[in-house]
Amino acid sequence: MDIYARLTRRLLVGISILAIVTMAFGVFNPHSDTSLYVRLIPLVPIAVLAAGLIPGSYIHKFIDSLVNRPERGSFTLIAIIAIGGPLFIGVAASLGAYDRIYMLQLIQELDLSFIDSREVRYNFVHFSVLGIAALVLFVWNAFDLLRARSSAQAT
Repeated sequence: MDIYARLTRRLLVGISILAIVTMAFGVFNPHSDTSLYVRLIPLVPIAVLAAGLIPGSYIHKFIDSLVNRPERGSFTLIAIIAIGGPLFIGVAASLGAYDRIYMLQLIQELDLSFIDSREVRYNFVHFSVLGIAALVLFVWNAFDLLRARSSAQAT
């Protein structure tokens, strides 16, 4: 499998995984004021996306049809998205985690009883997991791009 196919496959699977993580944290938030029935609605797209991650399923067939097209997109564009997308998500998630740490400090310093510190901790974990997943995707894509570049220079 060439680098274009690997990056395209990993991007679409990574987007699916990040979407599953984000929706799952919303569904299983024990501190949410939303009705239980409304919170359970995202379980359907979570199950559909999770079933699509099984090799040979509809997401992988769609990816194969994209990769095998003769008029594939620009490799430069795919490389920019492969590096920039996870990096952007990771930075946004780390800013969210930093904000939650700051909120916890404010809650302790100012004795803010109207803000639930357990929910702030839960959201900190949410942003941390999302940031770590984006960081793993970023490092994986960067490693593949560097490996492809070094093998292209060697030949």
